[in-house]
Amino acid sequence: MEISYTTPLRRAWQHMQAMLFHPLHLERWLVVGFAAFLANLLHAGSGLFTWGNHLPFRHETLPAVGQPFQAVRDHVLALLEKPVVLLVIAVGLVAFGILLLVLAWVSARARFVFLENVVTGRGEFVEPWGRSGRLGRSLFLWYAAFSFTWLLPIGVVAMPFAHGIVAVFRGEGFLEPPLVVMVLHGVVAGVLVLLLTFVSFLTCEFVVPLMLMHDETATRAWARFWPLFTSHLGEFVAYALFVAVVCIAVGVTLVVAGVATCCIGLVLMMIPYIGTVLLLPIEITARAYGPAFLAQYGPGWDLFASRAPQAGEPAGPLPG
Repeated sequence: MEISYTTPLRRAWQHMQAMLFHPLHLERWLVVGFAAFLANLLHAGSGLFTWGNHLPFRHETLPAVGQPFQAVRDHVLALLEKPVVLLVIAVGLVAFGILLLVLAWVSARARFVFLENVVTGRGEFVEPWGRSGRLGRSLFLWYAAFSFTWLLPIGVVAMPFAHGIVAVFRGEGFLEPPLVVMVLHGVVAGVLVLLLTFVSFLTCEFVVPLMLMHDETATRAWARFWPLFTSHLGEFVAYALFVAVVCIAVGVTLVVAGVATCCIGLVLMMIPYIGTVLLLPIEITARAYGPAFLAQYGPGWDLFASRAPQAGEPAGPLPG
């Protein structure tokens, strides 16, 4: 079995053209764009981690860190002595946490609405939203559990500084960790970030389509996908690298196009929902690419073929 990385992308692009431009349907653009906007509520820029230009730390700058820590400690302790401040902080944290949970739940459910519209070529929201309740809840719970794994790289990075920070709050001054320890922990944290990002990427690209295809939970879909993934590990790693290269190329193209319009295009692309609608051809192509790539492993992995085309709709199985 020969696996291609460009053919599925070409098929996804052709599928997008048939869905949006043959014929051109404004209502479909707006509805599918709204589903895509909700699906990406908490995922703008996900998987892109920018390390500061100040790493690695310069040894001669570290001793000066103690004074700011002392000032922060004094200020924090002074604030925490006021019950009103504590109450405001607690209420704010609870409200922020609830808002994040609501947005995450909406995003998880909308992912299936958007994917179903992409697969079928329709422009509907209410009906697929009603059907996606169980799948969205399963994906939401899976991501909620998975989010705790991000404590691993955070803990690895914070570990060298833990003793020094505790010393500051004890009034003993900041204790500088050795440079080699910080570099080693940074490397380990970077590897963990890449691995966790890869797992999240695989979930979005392949596990979510399998959930929709077989109407099953996230854990069952992962169990279904795992044997295929482990037996074709190199191909899926190469797929992720290829997607990264394509994303860079598309990003550069969009920036150039935005600058060419005197930055008007860039401003429009940054406006919530409006930007999603303008970039809908890219959004649909990107969403269709994962299932199109997965379909190469046989009929049992073909989400598009499993969905019967609707009468009068342009979609169905991807064009060859």
